[in-house]
Formats: sequence, structure tokens, C-alpha cells
Amino acid sequence: MTTRYRGLALLLLGCLINPVFSDTVETYFTTTKDGIALDGYDPVSYFVAGAAVRGNAEYVLSWEGAEWYFDSEQHLARFAAEPLRYAPQYGGWCAMAMVSGRVVEVDFENAWTVDDGKLYFNVNASVRQRWLRGLNRNLKKANRQWPEARQKIEEGEITVFRREWLPENY
Repeated sequence: MTTRYRGLALLLLGCLINPVFSDTVETYFTTTKDGIALDGYDPVSYFVAGAAVRGNAEYVLSWEGAEWYFDSEQHLARFAAEPLRYAPQYGGWCAMAMVSGRVVEVDFENAWTVDDGKLYFNVNASVRQRWLRGLNRNLKKANRQWPEARQKIEEGEITVFRREWLPENY
């Protein structure tokens, strides 16, 4: 069994043993246990600074059931004026995993892409490269899967694959 398939088998086994379901979901966006979107990263910074920048608890906005942190008052104002422009696609979950309708945690710092004015995250930099190699095909597939996945997230009926379950070389 190759390392890649062994890792996938371990991931699936982990989900069977330890699935993550939520009885009540405040938002379909990826949040911390405290309800902070994007683990506290400023969504506007990906577009404006071209970098992953941690937000500041001084600049917080509640939107779609999550607390969104921003690096500055200007970023908060931009997001408040056009939240759908800056909010990540697929709720901030892994774009590549969404191709097959799976919900996987992401790396907000090292595995992000802004393409055609939209923000995408992936589980890690290697998966991000695979996402980009087949971008048009992957977008079509992920866009078809997202409505059903979002509904399952909102109903608390989906398994969330945790990053720590994945092998290092996934």
C-alpha cells in the first residue's frame, strides 16, 4: 500500500472511530470552538496585503453566526460593506476536499489562494498545489458539491475531517 493510500485509509478509519458531529451549528463557516471565523485571521488581508494576517480582537464583526477578526478598522469597514466579496468560498473549508463533498479543516497561513476575486483555503500547501493544477475542473466539481455540503453542515449531519488526523505527507 502506498504512503498516500495508507494515509487516506488512516484518515477514513479515524472518521469511523471518531466522527465529529455537531448537534447545533451556529454557522457553516469554519470557526474555533469560541465561534471565531478563520481562526482569527483577517479575511480582507488575503486580498489587500496578499498575506495571511492575524486579526485583532479590537476589530471584530459578527456576521453569519461567527466573529470575524480584522487587522484594522479599514479592513473591518471593507468587510462590513461587502462581506460576500471577502468571505472565503466553501465556508473556509478545504477547497480540494470539497471536490468530493468532504469537509476538511485548513491551513489558514500557508494554503490559501485568491483567484478571480475569490478566497480559497486548502488543508496544506501540497493539496493547494493539486487544487491549482486542475483549478477549472476542481472549481466546477466543488461548486456542484458545496450546496449539499453546506446544508449538511448547517444540519450538523456531516463529518469534519480534522487536520491532525491527516498524515504529514497528505
